[in-house]
Formats: sequence, C-alpha cells, structure tokens
Amino acid sequence: MSAHQERELRLISIREQQAQDSIKTRGDVNDLTISGHVEHTPVLRWDVDGECVCEFVLSHTTASPSGHWELQFYNVEAYGQLGEDFATTWQPGQTILITGQLDYHVCDTLAGPVPGASIIAHAIGRALGPHPHQPTATPAAYELQHTAAGVVPHLLTR
Repeated sequence: MSAHQERELRLISIREQQAQDSIKTRGDVNDLTISGHVEHTPVLRWDVDGECVCEFVLSHTTASPSGHWELQFYNVEAYGQLGEDFATTWQPGQTILITGQLDYHVCDTLAGPVPGASIIAHAIGRALGPHPHQPTATPAAYELQHTAAGVVPHLLTR
C-alpha cells in the first residue's frame, strides 16, 4: 500500500470517528465534501437580511460501477465573505473542492410542492489545473429547472 493510500485511509478513519462523535453529541450528521468545476459566472446577491450570497452550479463527474461517466449538477450557495471572495476570484473550468452541508427545501410549482436539495458551502478550496473530466469543447449552457420530477438540468438553446 502506498503512502498516499495509507494517508487516505487514515483521513477516512478520522472522518468516521468525527461523524460518530457528532452523532453522539448533536444527532444526525450533515457534512459533505464534493469536487467539480463551475463553468458559468457565479451570481452575487443579497438576501432579505442583507447578507451576501454567491450562487452557482457545480458540475461534478461521477462514475458508475460499470465505468460509465455521468455529469451531475448541484446548486451551491456560499454566504458572507466566502461568497464574495469566490465570486471575485472564480475562474472558468477551475477545479474546486467544497466542504459544506446539504440544505433541504420544498419548491412550490404548478404541479404542487417539489422537494429539492442544494449545497451550502462552508469552505471552497481551489485545486490546481482544469478539472480532469472537463470537456475540451465549449460546454453547453445548462440551468436547473424545477419540474414535476424534481430539479433537473435543462439545456439552454442558443
């Protein structure tokens, strides 16, 4: 086993122990780490309390056990100084690593209430270089739309 693999196993063990400790003291755990890239300019806005919110869509590539690659899209919100910093330093195609938590919400649609989830970022790290699975051609533009089936990426026509 390589030193890198041993370090990864130690980190996983530490995270599992932290999760177990958290469950004992706070209840269920809601922590996640995800990587990907952001192709479109993040949107900076202010919420009703006057707090800055940076919103963007994270493109995340995952592989199935059969080896099929799938591109997934997640809405991300970064609040306060973290959001402002990311909005001003963001670069297209740059690989980022987000730690945060899932946020559950219900969207009212014409078809009725539709559950959804987004990611609230607590930290955004920047990795070096482009995302390893990033397409070399200009990517299609997507937006997330609320449908009766849930929130789905929708190809924008040009």
